[in-house]
Formats: sequence, C-alpha cells, structure tokens
Amino acid sequence: MIYCENCHAPVAEESAKCPYCGALNAVDGEKQYMEQIYAAAYYYEAAMLYNAHQKAGNVRQAGGKY
Repeated sequence: MIYCENCHAPVAEESAKCPYCGALNAVDGEKQYMEQIYAAAYYYEAAMLYNAHQKAGNVRQAGGKY
C-alpha cells in the first residue's frame, strides 16, 4: 500500500490513479503505459512478420497448401 502524494489517502500500488482525488500514481501509471506500448509493439511486429511471410508465399492457405 502506498499513499497518494496529493491527498495522502491509501492507494493500491497497482492503481494508476488515486480513487479519492484522481491524482496519477506516477510509478504505476508509467508502468501501465509502458506495458501498453510493449504490447502494441509486439502485435505490430507480429503483423509485419505475417505480412512479409504472406507476400513471400510462406503462409498456408485453406486446405494446407502453400
């Protein structure tokens, strides 16, 4: 448990905002933001790899044929 820097109310560490005053919990807010960025980058990279393989003809079509 941590305390809000704005109103000094107890706040769960995994909370991005104080439930009482709405102030941002900078540590966990940044952590959640970075997790979203990493997740978006992962899915973007996976989509780019899939598209590259699809253009090269390396993706199976329906029926198991290349």
